[in-house]
Amino acid sequence: MNSILYSWLKHTAELYPEKTAYTTWDQSITFGELFQQAMEVAIAGQLRGQAAVVPVTATRELHVPITYLGIAFAGGTYAPIPKELPMARLQALMISLSMGTYPEGEKPLMVVQTSGTTSMPKGVCIPESAVCHYLESFGAAMNIGPDEVLGCQCDFDYVAAIRDLYLPVRYGCTTAIIPKDCFVNPMKLHSYLRDNHVTTLCWSVAAMTTMAKLGALQDFDFSFIKKVIFTGSQIPGGILHQWQMALPDATFINHYGPSEATASCTYYVVDHPVKTFERIPIGKPLPGYEVTIADVDENGEGEIVIAGKGKSTLLRCMNLLEVPEAGEVLFEGTNLLDPKTNLNEIREHIGMVFQNFNLFPNKTVGENITLALKLLKKMDDQSAKEIAFNL
Repeated sequence: MNSILYSWLKHTAELYPEKTAYTTWDQSITFGELFQQAMEVAIAGQLRGQAAVVPVTATRELHVPITYLGIAFAGGTYAPIPKELPMARLQALMISLSMGTYPEGEKPLMVVQTSGTTSMPKGVCIPESAVCHYLESFGAAMNIGPDEVLGCQCDFDYVAAIRDLYLPVRYGCTTAIIPKDCFVNPMKLHSYLRDNHVTTLCWSVAAMTTMAKLGALQDFDFSFIKKVIFTGSQIPGGILHQWQMALPDATFINHYGPSEATASCTYYVVDHPVKTFERIPIGKPLPGYEVTIADVDENGEGEIVIAGKGKSTLLRCMNLLEVPEAGEVLFEGTNLLDPKTNLNEIREHIGMVFQNFNLFPNKTVGENITLALKLLKKMDDQSAKEIAFNL
């Protein structure tokens, strides 16, 4: 199983086999059970031969994250399908998935459909490495740990759901999947969050606004919530002010970014009482992301440009695994696009980064490192090991 999510869940299941990974209003599953059942899905998919993209009806039930993880373990791609979708839209979506072309390189973990303005669905392909990079950056910035209990508001067909779905896989925390009817019944919502010991909310601004307008913050005590991360749109200052007054000890964080950036990419910790008409900044990039403003006009406004670390992309360009259409690629003064350049000789001096922790999963880390030294550099086993273990 050459999957980062597989490695994460295997490790977490070994650490916390009896701890709850996900819970709903009437069911729960431990990390040990989650790993076992996801493996069963993966093995079944491999035996039957998976389709290029596997559509999954994205209900808010436990079998959905189990299915997602099983497809990921087997090296497949899943496409979340909203449960209540008009037949015409569903047919267009299935045609889009069957006829779509997918980018070269790393296979997507998921294809998330955008709402768009046309009748034809459009999919955003998101690779596993991008998902895992985002989760680790998010976890570090938000200080996510195993004692966290996330209150899941997001439907599982949205890219934002990867936080509630996979943060437990990485950090050993728990996700409590909130029933949909709780969002029109503040009393039921309060009881569910309290009874499941929820500490953290990663909610859309729309959900926070609805709860404030229903009077939930005035009628019930939500002080057990310690962290509120809001996304999706600009939050009205008056709404955030109501939440701050109701949860004076909680940390509030604005999290911004488009689907193409794998959920979001910037965050701003609100460190003061917000005024009614105040606009909240998008803040700074998550660790490992870069955000710049391009094409700035005379009013100081421009287009936000987002980039990740990009080491592997840079190295692919330097090795000409990605061939530019124009320009030059210079390595120590040598133009790699010059037909006279000996690329194989140049490549001996350029390393490569793989998104997974091991290139060959049947070998140890040391064996992966020494393999090239012995095959290409003709080193003996002892010399190769000395270099490997001194890294």
